[in-house]
Amino acid sequence: MIQLNTISRRRRPSLTPMIDVVFLLLIFFMLVARFGVDKVIDINLPSALGQNAQYEGAPRLVEIKPGNIVSLNGSEIPLDQLSNNLSELMPSPNALVILRSSAEANTQDLLDVLLYLKSEKITNVSVLEPENEF
Repeated sequence: MIQLNTISRRRRPSLTPMIDVVFLLLIFFMLVARFGVDKVIDINLPSALGQNAQYEGAPRLVEIKPGNIVSLNGSEIPLDQLSNNLSELMPSPNALVILRSSAEANTQDLLDVLLYLKSEKITNVSVLEPENEF
């Protein structure tokens, strides 16, 4: 015999699976989050030189090529000799050095040269747009 007037109790949903999912999401975001500060290299853009900026001394155009090779005023030299060759051309320690990437060079090559110049205490650097070969 079936009793029609009995009230069945509704089952409450279990919160355990939801808590497990929230916990897994928390762990995921904690593992992929970046807590460190990115390194920043200050560079002068050509427009930041201002209208009254004067370029003094011999030309100092450094063209960046792949493989730690640079070209100083058209002469290829290894990167580790750049500081010595630049010091001969600079009228003062804070004279402007202009960098330009070749079409084959990538961003890491530019960064390597910037870090090298910073380690050699050459900080007044301006970066030009890479040359385009059509």
